[in-house]
Amino acid sequence: MMGARLLTLAQAAFAAFFIACAAAQAGDLDAEMRRHLDWIGANTDYDVEGVALPAVEYLGRDAMQIAYYGPEKVAKAEFEGYLLPEVMAFYDPERRTMVLRDDFDAARDGHILVHELVHHLQYLQGGIGDDHCAASLEPEAYRIQEQWQDAMDHPGPRPDKLMVLMLTMSCREQHW
Repeated sequence: MMGARLLTLAQAAFAAFFIACAAAQAGDLDAEMRRHLDWIGANTDYDVEGVALPAVEYLGRDAMQIAYYGPEKVAKAEFEGYLLPEVMAFYDPERRTMVLRDDFDAARDGHILVHELVHHLQYLQGGIGDDHCAASLEPEAYRIQEQWQDAMDHPGPRPDKLMVLMLTMSCREQHW
């Protein structure tokens, strides 16, 4: 009986420690997002005064791929034997939520955080209509991300300009 009680106390202590660590991580991320928003506000035309931070959700690698691409596209890629590009983060404008992979690290991935915060601001302040093409928002987000990386001397990978161009072109109607 005593052994079971000790195990329960140990489990409760571990749970309390885990919850405290998660709360500290969330607080650190909030502070990091606020710093990045302040930088965006000081270096762009976005007004960040009083802007609420987006909600944050963490997903594992496989769940992230499915959430971003959809289950059908992921299944098709697996069936046909090709890999979809890895997704570390994306912004869900309907829920005003930044979705981050569970191995996201704010220091290492600060450039990604800035990029997704730009999308948050685009949807909050950009007057984007329901008929917009989401890929049309990428050039600005990548441009601001790269400016931040240059200003912070951040070593993360720089945006691939050809990929950004291809994303933008995907919004154009094809007239063949």
